[in-house]
Amino acid sequence: MTSNSQQCTRFGVDGERCENTTAFADGWCREVGCPGYVRPTPLPDEDHINGAPRGRANHIAATTDVALALDIDEVEDVCVSQRAKDSFRYHHRGSDAEAEVQLRAMLEDFLVRSARFTSRGGFVQLANSGYELILDPSLGTITGYRTVHQERTWEQVKAKVPSRYGKNRGKRHATGQAPEPGPALPPQEVLAQLDPAVVYLTGRARDSYAKVRKQQGLDDEALDVALRAELSADLLQARVGLGTSDRVVQLVADDLTWIVTCDASIAVGVRRIRHADLTNSVPPGSGSADSGGGSGHGVGM
Repeated sequence: MTSNSQQCTRFGVDGERCENTTAFADGWCREVGCPGYVRPTPLPDEDHINGAPRGRANHIAATTDVALALDIDEVEDVCVSQRAKDSFRYHHRGSDAEAEVQLRAMLEDFLVRSARFTSRGGFVQLANSGYELILDPSLGTITGYRTVHQERTWEQVKAKVPSRYGKNRGKRHATGQAPEPGPALPPQEVLAQLDPAVVYLTGRARDSYAKVRKQQGLDDEALDVALRAELSADLLQARVGLGTSDRVVQLVADDLTWIVTCDASIAVGVRRIRHADLTNSVPPGSGSADSGGGSGHGVGM
């Protein structure tokens, strides 16, 4: 906390900004009645990533014996890179100062409980419930932050603040259990390696496709056949869209934009094409598309 009070920067369920004052450095008052949402309303479905989170209970249990040469009382000495702060602010808004405070608080919690992964380059990834911190090999700098959640911060999840999306947003379920995340691929490689016949379909992808194609009356099996067939045809002409990030790749086709994870294993969603998709997409084979890729599932820097 800081000694200076300010108006709470967060929003309630009704979308109104909280009128409480707070001395917490992250801008959230944490008073009864303030759930602390960082946006007045949830993001549109196509901008909300509901992928398979790293840091689930089985991941944590499998890496519980991995020791880290970093103690909680050393967290204040850990640097926070601008890249990590920018990533946090991209997901959750706020200032650099608020981002740094929250990233350090996460690090304290993740030193107590998290799944631990180390890249070939020695970078260390700590993950819990879909929130991920990346530390450099010396453990002296937080170099990155990723999450599959944009609705809530880690502090909100800890406080058991519910997501405004709800558990029953979609009418359809996903196609079984989500696959384990694989290594991130350059965007053009996602385009090349995506296999429509086996790609995992989220409930959101099924719902969105049914709505776009006005096929809500189809059962899941018939819908999947139609979806996979259209995705297969679209891949022959698809281009990488500007919305590609270190988490998802947008594939722009005839009149649809497909959103898939950067390991080419999950179709997250689909929507009608937008004008910006047409003007900002990258033709197949263009080297500049590779710059949009990142380490959405791996730790490598």
